[in-house]
Amino acid sequence: TVGKSGVKIRCSSSSAVMRALSSLLQIIIPDVSEPSSSRSGIPGFVVAGLEIIDEPRYKWRGLMLDPCRHFIPMEVIKRVVNACAVVRMNTIHLHLSDDQGFRFESSKFPALTGRNASDNKFYTRDELKRLVSYAKDRGIRIVPEINKPR
Repeated sequence: TVGKSGVKIRCSSSSAVMRALSSLLQIIIPDVSEPSSSRSGIPGFVVAGLEIIDEPRYKWRGLMLDPCRHFIPMEVIKRVVNACAVVRMNTIHLHLSDDQGFRFESSKFPALTGRNASDNKFYTRDELKRLVSYAKDRGIRIVPEINKPR
């Protein structure tokens, strides 16, 4: 709710609060009624008085990435996580293995990530753990797809 006294956000979880803040950012507009501050030259911003009652239509609002076929650097994946958070998605399906590559570290079968199998391009366990944590902090779950190699 946006009123004269400020903005009130009520949600059932911290992820929902993050999505509500993302919605709020999308409705903020420059205040053209007041001249810019003489020092900064930056106009103020306003939000029209309103009440939004919202909930997702689908539980799974996500995107599928396929680093198995074409390796995607971790920094690019993190940018995708950030973009998904902005548009209130909550899931990234990460395709990590099939007959064209095996993109996560395996201590039991190290040959799966070798030069002939995956061009030596794969994510370490620590990288994947950090990615899951990074995404969780933004209200997004990572769902890995792991196919058994032939």
